[in-house]
Amino acid sequence: MLTEFELLIRELESEKLRLDEELQECLQVQDYKYAHFFQKGIWRIERRIKQLQQLYHNPTALDTQHLVDAIVELDKGKIKGFSVFFLSKSDFYLHFYKLPGRGLYCQIPTEDEMLKAHYYAYMSGFKKNILALGFNLEAEKPGIEFRLEANHSCNEILGKLALLMFDILHVSPQASGYITRQFH
Repeated sequence: MLTEFELLIRELESEKLRLDEELQECLQVQDYKYAHFFQKGIWRIERRIKQLQQLYHNPTALDTQHLVDAIVELDKGKIKGFSVFFLSKSDFYLHFYKLPGRGLYCQIPTEDEMLKAHYYAYMSGFKKNILALGFNLEAEKPGIEFRLEANHSCNEILGKLALLMFDILHVSPQASGYITRQFH
């Protein structure tokens, strides 16, 4: 059974084949005006397929499982901490580490570090939105303290991080980030 993604790609491919047949007919009768329109349609479909495949295969765009796995490993004490860089070659990071006891901490960049990376999160409009999520910006290491639920669900912290990254800081969902782990 095909997934919705595979069905969509198959449908786009069949539309592309239909347009290619029309293009070949136009070229045979030397009707270049309509051939141009069919070629533009083919290019549009090819770009759409490429975009869909890029989104489907970019693990940071669609899949947060790597982040969830790292948070659970941190909670279980398998690793000392880890960092998430949402943009390669950027100063923007999230550091995660375990607090004494059961708590975990997600540290965000300081005001100076955010300004270096051209994020203006500490301006009053953005700042109130970040504070509303529960982040403490006045601490020596600004961030948010959180705990995992008994079933190791990370939904609450993932929701807050998604709001921070995509709605407040406007990081592109296609950003290619990575996780670095610190093992014991």
